Amino acid sequence: MECLIKEISKDYMIFRLPQLIGKAGNPNTLVNSPYNKILNDEEFNIQEFARRNIIDVGHVVEIIKSILDKGYVNQTINIANKYSISVSEIVNILEILLGKKANCKLISEGSSYCIDSKLSNEIAQELRITFDDSYASKVIRKYYSRF
Repeated sequence: MECLIKEISKDYMIFRLPQLIGKAGNPNTLVNSPYNKILNDEEFNIQEFARRNIIDVGHVVEIIKSILDKGYVNQTINIANKYSISVSEIVNILEILLGKKANCKLISEGSSYCIDSKLSNEIAQELRITFDDSYASKVIRKYYSRF
């Protein structure tokens, strides 16, 4: 798809995004699914080696707006947090927020990936968005805290 866009468009911007966190009704997202399973005492599996990059949808909007305002054109840019988080850490955060233990089993699977997000991280810093090792936890708490 990216190649097609580049071939047929004179001016384009392609933004690659990680796992967005925001208000969404889809029960099958990376965080909604385990949240609902913990809430409803449903059994589920966690991939031991799975790591995902989480970013607040509001921060994505701010970063992309800034990139466009700066006049970037005809580029592919990764928008991502500096740090990825394990899926088991996500489940642990949800357990704390819900005050319930997850009924889950750790399976020896999963993967992680590196994201070159230098430009988006520079812009995030200009916007005073702090991508530190607790960022993902803060974003999850922002949208899933019940208090």
